[in-house]
Amino acid sequence: MLLSDMIAIDMQWAMLIAIGGVAILGLISSVSFVYMYAALQRSKKSLLMTKRETEKIAKLPVNNPQPMMQLDCDGQLIFSNEPVGKYFPDLEHRGFHHPVLEGFADMAVTLKENPVKKINMTREINHESKWYLQTISSVIIDKNPAFMVYCQEITALKNLEKELLEAKERAEISTKAKSDFLANMSHELRTPMNGIIGLSDMMLEMEQSNDIRESIEAINASSKNLLFLLNDILDLSKIEAQEFSLERTSFDIHRLLHQIMKLLDPIARKKALSLEKNINVGFDNLFIGDAMRLQQILNNLLGNALKFTDKGFVKLTVSIVKQDEKRVVLQFTIEDNGIGIAKDKQALIFEKFTQADISTSRKYGGTGLGLSITKELVNLMEGTITLDSIEGKGTTIAVCLPFKIGERINTEIEDHIKKHHVQNVISLRQFKIMVVDDHPINLLFMRKILQKFDCEDFVEMQSPKQALELIKENFYDVIFLDCQMPEISGYEVAQEIRQTQKNGDKKSLIIALTANAMKGAREKCLAAGMDDYISKPFTSEKILQILQQYKPEISQIKKKDVKNERLLLMDWSHLDQFTEGDCQDEKMLIETFLFYAQESLSDMMQAISDKDWCKWEAAAHKLGGSAANIGAQKLSALCKEAELLRDRKEVIYQKYFSEIIALYEETKKSFLSKRINLVG
Repeated sequence: MLLSDMIAIDMQWAMLIAIGGVAILGLISSVSFVYMYAALQRSKKSLLMTKRETEKIAKLPVNNPQPMMQLDCDGQLIFSNEPVGKYFPDLEHRGFHHPVLEGFADMAVTLKENPVKKINMTREINHESKWYLQTISSVIIDKNPAFMVYCQEITALKNLEKELLEAKERAEISTKAKSDFLANMSHELRTPMNGIIGLSDMMLEMEQSNDIRESIEAINASSKNLLFLLNDILDLSKIEAQEFSLERTSFDIHRLLHQIMKLLDPIARKKALSLEKNINVGFDNLFIGDAMRLQQILNNLLGNALKFTDKGFVKLTVSIVKQDEKRVVLQFTIEDNGIGIAKDKQALIFEKFTQADISTSRKYGGTGLGLSITKELVNLMEGTITLDSIEGKGTTIAVCLPFKIGERINTEIEDHIKKHHVQNVISLRQFKIMVVDDHPINLLFMRKILQKFDCEDFVEMQSPKQALELIKENFYDVIFLDCQMPEISGYEVAQEIRQTQKNGDKKSLIIALTANAMKGAREKCLAAGMDDYISKPFTSEKILQILQQYKPEISQIKKKDVKNERLLLMDWSHLDQFTEGDCQDEKMLIETFLFYAQESLSDMMQAISDKDWCKWEAAAHKLGGSAANIGAQKLSALCKEAELLRDRKEVIYQKYFSEIIALYEETKKSFLSKRINLVG
């Protein structure tokens, strides 16, 4: 190829390359332009949207239906929306003097002194029957401190709040009225029942013909059934009002179960049922919990089983489900082969006032409260209750309850008690007692109880005013006081007694007798200055129990061992310990005793004449000690009682002295029966 041809070809390629480059550059430029144009359009659109949003945001305060405003520290409006003028038309004119801006003047002073201080707060304000939730913030506008204020109307919310408060107050008034009604009902029902149950119990202790005894037993059983019903209603009311509280005391599970079975055994025997128990709790520890409520649960469940079983058996099984060092979970299983419960009725029996079948109530009686209360008690004790029943074949109910493990039972003491059956012959002769109650039946019942325990120095008062007059003049060891009396309440009487005895050496033991079984009754009695209280109806055993709690010397009177049957007039074996059967030594000791006994008796007679009861106490103590040393058990015990009389009526001392003289002469005869030639 010629050189000229090659040059021509190169020139063509060069031109093509140049033209291509220009085309590519043009294309790139076109693309860049299109891209830049699109970007500009997007930017323009974004700016337009931003402007619109900004305008919307700017218009928010203006369009807001709630009042919004800005104020400077002089109370002048910088900005306000239309609702401000609508709801507070005079605000611009009145400034900080407007009720809506109350307190702003003080805040403004603070901001002027410290412009950078931040204020952020909300408050409720009332203006012309409308309520507002006001939000206040401090801001800086044109380098000056100012306020941003937003008011939201909450009138409807406040009205609803007011209605709720009024409803709550009405509910509280209703609850109080219900509690007052129950307390009054408790008092009005328990007071007569106290007399009926107490006096019928005492009559059953007397010798009666079979017909009369049968009638008394019917009266006693009917009144106790009424009491059980009343207790159920009160328990349910306490639970519903969340006023029910559990006790935490130590108790012996074996003894408690024995008491329950002993109580229910007569019912089982009457229906010819086998009442069985199987106790698999194999350690001798006390448990800590509410023994009374446990007894109530088991009484309800076992009582129901006995009620709805016509023939066959009722069985209680107790076993340990879970145990560690501190806690134990016991399962109480009550099984019977009674009428059973239909499958579709089983969920109903734990409901209030409900029984499986209306015909059940007609045939067997009951209110349908027992199992409902039982379930509530189990829940309160953090336990569980389950039911398994087949209609016509029987029912099994299992209750699991947790208890803390307490101290070990002193088995040596328990064995000693079981072996010797040590009992107390109770006497209240050394106590001066007053009973204040406006109800004659209660006074009669208390009189019978005190007489039963050999109390001779007691006063009955129906008028609390007259009782106070007597208490100011005389000291009474124990005062039983009814709480609800027409003239003056028992609480006021107790306060007056404490005021009277404030500066004295001796304080009376004041025990409230109240028919109020509602929560807080005991606390109210203690707050009035009483020592304790007994809820009506009560038994003679309950009276004795509470007296022994505060007057331990009661349980020390006339202790006897059933093994010996009674105290000995003269325990010669005691004297033999010192004389080893030597007749001369016996004679010498007895003559010495008789000599000093005559001296003590003379001192006691003189003490009565002089009304010197300190001298009486010393002489009785001396004679009692000498009698104990010689082995004259009866004389020693009687002198011990006489020593503890303390400030009784003169006739009481005279009676004791006559008894001591008679017993002294009887003891002296026992010496003669020993054929000892005595002097004196």
